[in-house]
Amino acid sequence: MNVGIYIVGQPRMVDFCVPLYKEIFEHLEPDYYVYHWNEVQEKYIGIQDDTIPVNPDEIITKYKKILNKNLKEIRVHPNTVINNYKEATTKLISCLENNINKKLKPHNSSNAINYFKHALDYISQHHCTNLCNNLRRETTNKKYDCIIRIRSDLVFRQLYKNKNNINLLTERKEKLYNYLNNFLNIPLIICDGLMFKENAMKANDAFYIANENGINVLTNNICSTWVINILQDILGEFTLYKTNHPQIPMDQHYGLFANLLYKQPGTENTELHYMNDNIYTRLFGNRTICRNTVAVNDPYDEIYQKNKIFLNQVQSK
Repeated sequence: MNVGIYIVGQPRMVDFCVPLYKEIFEHLEPDYYVYHWNEVQEKYIGIQDDTIPVNPDEIITKYKKILNKNLKEIRVHPNTVINNYKEATTKLISCLENNINKKLKPHNSSNAINYFKHALDYISQHHCTNLCNNLRRETTNKKYDCIIRIRSDLVFRQLYKNKNNINLLTERKEKLYNYLNNFLNIPLIICDGLMFKENAMKANDAFYIANENGINVLTNNICSTWVINILQDILGEFTLYKTNHPQIPMDQHYGLFANLLYKQPGTENTELHYMNDNIYTRLFGNRTICRNTVAVNDPYDEIYQKNKIFLNQVQSK
């Protein structure tokens, strides 16, 4: 089974998390494709106007040292498209509000501009996945049975605190391959916690598995699709046209994937297949996001002490 792993988004916690990724995914003998922004907001406080620049060469050097020959391609680039959208939509919304002499308040938000910027921050990582997928398609002719999409700042509690669970991944590899092999010619997304809510499909966006068709369909033009959808939502109060999403959806890409491309998501007639609590993916379901700044050489126990708010559950149970 040929496996590709995408690591995308802001390059947070690379020194701590990526070596552990290498350990838990070693049984798959994967190729890694990395696409990061050249900026980071390590402590999440909302809209990402407080990002700090990172040195692309340093990030690339870290990955080469950790992943060695398994690293096939890596890019650390500016988040140009998202930043351009923020600038353009800020002007658009301001101009519109001045023209109609009214403040737009989508979903009871007090500020439509901040609402849109916040949504764009969510879009950013999915846009980055699109760019990483394009990078893989442009630089290799190798076909992959399985593509795993992940971020650089995840702690998998069940795997890191109980190393025997990593052995379970190896044992379940064949079952994962057999399942993927049944759907090679149609889009396939496997993730944990997938649900239907308010007529839209939602799932956790931090980790998912797809075949090539699934990742291609899911990520293609995702940024522009989101922007159009959210603009319609913001202007709904004025235009009387509303989308079917009642709030900023972190996983709206799943909703769009199901609702726009397939007419009856979740029924026997849809080509979008999914599996909750998959025998392979269930071990990835219990996780924590690391976001606080830590020193590069901190061992695990020190990281835990410095990140009690974000990592206290890592040590629990």
